[in-house]
Amino acid sequence: MTWILELNKGSIEILEEISAEENEKITESSKLINSLYKENSFIESIIEEYKELSNSLKGENSNKVIRQLNNYLSAYKAFIDHWKTFISRNKDEKFLSFYETQLNEIYDRCFSYRLVYNLRNYAQHSGIPVSSVSKSVNTEVMLTLLKEDFLNNHTGMQKSFKTELKSLNVNELNINAAIKEVHNELLKLHQNLINKQLNSLGYKYLLESIEILDFYNKYNKNNGDLVLTTNKDVEALRKMKDEPSRENISWSSIPYNVAKLIIKSVFIKYSYKGKNIGKSSGFPELHKPRVVLEMPNFKTGSKYVYHKGVTWLLVGESSGWAWRDGYDRYFALYMPKGLKMDEYMKKFETFQDEINVLFEKNI
Repeated sequence: MTWILELNKGSIEILEEISAEENEKITESSKLINSLYKENSFIESIIEEYKELSNSLKGENSNKVIRQLNNYLSAYKAFIDHWKTFISRNKDEKFLSFYETQLNEIYDRCFSYRLVYNLRNYAQHSGIPVSSVSKSVNTEVMLTLLKEDFLNNHTGMQKSFKTELKSLNVNELNINAAIKEVHNELLKLHQNLINKQLNSLGYKYLLESIEILDFYNKYNKNNGDLVLTTNKDVEALRKMKDEPSRENISWSSIPYNVAKLIIKSVFIKYSYKGKNIGKSSGFPELHKPRVVLEMPNFKTGSKYVYHKGVTWLLVGESSGWAWRDGYDRYFALYMPKGLKMDEYMKKFETFQDEINVLFEKNI
C-alpha cells in the first residue's frame, strides 16, 4: 500500500492512501519528469550567483563585490559547459547543433556577451576583471574596466573582438550593465534548450507534467511538498507521534516544481490583423484571403479548448476593432489549465512589447 505525506516547514502530515493504479501512474510520470531535473538544475547556480552579486552591489565591501563577480563568471562558464557535456553524452547531434547555433547567435548579436566571454577568460588567467569599484549615495556599486588596460593585458582576446573594442569611442566599460544583459540572455538560452528537449518527445513531457500537477492539486492541503511512502513507514510515523522515538522513514518525492516549470514554459500565441468575423468553437482561426490585397478574416478563440489530451486556457487576450488603418487586431495567449491565475498573468505580461507593436502603441 502507498500513502501520501505532505512535508511543510519541518512538519510531516499523513494525508491518505492511494490505489495501486494511481501509485503506478504517478510514479511513472515522476520518473519521466525527474529525467529533466538535471537539465533544469543547470540554471540554479547561475541564478543564485547573480542574486549574490546583485546583493553585494548594494553594499560597501568592494572585495566582496569582486569576489562575487568572479563567482558569477565561473558559474556562467559552468552553465555553458554543463549543457554541452549533457548534450554530448546523449549523442544527440541535432540537439548539439541547435545548442551551438543558439550560442553563436548570442555571441554574434550581443556585445555584452562578447565582453563577458572575454572578461571570464581574463579573470581566470590574467587578474582582477575590473579597474574601478565606486559607489555614490543611494546607488549600487559601479564596476568599470578601462578599455586600454583590457586590450593591453588580455592576451587571449579574439582578434575580431579586439578590433571591435578598439573602435569603441569609450574609455571605460560598464560591467554592471554587461552582466545584467548577459544574465537575461542566459535565462532565455536555458528556456530555449529546455523547450527543445520538451519538443523531442512531443506532448509526452507536457502530459506527464499535467498528471503530476493534477495529482498535487487534488491532494495538497497546505502548499507543502508531496511524497509517497509505504504503509510500514506510515505506521512508524504514527508510532513516533504517540511516543517520541527514532525511526528511519523513507519516501519518494513527486517533482511538482519541475512539472510546473514545464507547464509554465508551454504556450500557444495568436496574433492577427484583419477583419474579425466572430468566435471560434476552439482556438482562434485565421482565414487567408483568396486575393493578395484582400483583408484576411479571423475568429477569436474560446475560453477553454481541449486539444491532444490537454485542456488549454485562454490566459489573456487583447483586441481592437476598426483600428486607424481599418484593420481589426487580436492577440491571444493559451496555456495548459492547472496553474494559478497570477502565474498566468506573469506570463501574459511578458508579451506586452509584442502586443504594443501589434497595436502600434509605440507609434
